[in-house]
Amino acid sequence: MNVGDVLYLYTELNKRKVLLPIRICERTVRQSISETVEFYSVEIPGEESKVSMEDLHKLGTVYDTLEHAHAELMSKAEESINKMIQTAQGVCDKYYSPSTSLDSSEIQNEMKPVEENESLDS
Repeated sequence: MNVGDVLYLYTELNKRKVLLPIRICERTVRQSISETVEFYSVEIPGEESKVSMEDLHKLGTVYDTLEHAHAELMSKAEESINKMIQTAQGVCDKYYSPSTSLDSSEIQNEMKPVEENESLDS
């Protein structure tokens, strides 16, 4: 990573999932006899203060390119959709086969919605 590089933060902002561009604005090097450690700070659009990379990882997932973010988010979305399809198929098989009777409370229990946080952050 270099000062000036742009990364992308996938996080929740105002109860919506967003992908924010962030820019590395500072690199600090701490060197001792036994090791050298680098610390980075980033700028977030609309924010006055800098945020450390360590704190940034607590806010969400950081991607190094838009292509990487796209691939990862599409994969997670596909997993979530596949889970919903499997659940719907299971309920269909169970309740709409000729030998079963419908119980609406059982259907509602099985058709729990897939939460957005579960689908893209798991």
